[in-house]
Parts: sequence; C-alpha cells; structure tokens
Amino acid sequence: MDDASLDDFLGTDGASDDADGVDTVPEQGGDAGEPAVAGGDGDESDDGSETEKAHTDEAQSADDAVEPATSTMTFSPAGADCEECGGSVRRRWTDGGVLRCWSCKEW
Repeated sequence: MDDASLDDFLGTDGASDDADGVDTVPEQGGDAGEPAVAGGDGDESDDGSETEKAHTDEAQSADDAVEPATSTMTFSPAGADCEECGGSVRRRWTDGGVLRCWSCKEW
C-alpha cells in the first residue's frame, strides 16, 4: 500500500508549492511562477487588519452555526436521586429533559 499525502485529498485551486517552498499562484501576475502576494498589487500598505477582520467574521459566523454539546449522562460518586423513581444511583441519563436511572430510562 502506498502512502498518501494530504494533497491527495484536497481539491486543486491553481496554487502550487514552488521547489523553494514559496507558494505560487499561476493565475495572478504576469509570470506563471510569480510568488503569491497578499493584499493585491503592492501599492497599498497592508497591516493585515482587513484580513484579520475577515477571518474573525468567518470564525464568528461559524461559531454561531454550531450548537453547543449537551450532556446525555451524569455520574455522581456519592449517588443522586433519579427524578422519576427517587432511587439513589450513581449514573443518571437525560431522557426528555429529566435525569433518570438505568431502570427508568426508555432505551
């Protein structure tokens, strides 16, 4: 079996890695091997604030789309009461918003 690199699983977008380790973008600029430059044609001073803002906006929208994880089971070493039968158990499972013991939970 041959080893695969991560590049085998990625789509190609026209960017390549030069032999010197410099990313090149053939579609931009005049030469096919011109180094990729962030910020356009280089006439403007780019302090990265717009790039950082774009990354922050993307991260915030991604965070908004993700629902937080919810617990499905709790463990109490000293024991806790089942909310259905009242028995003291160490493990309780969430079932319909109620913490229930093994016997009371509908599997």
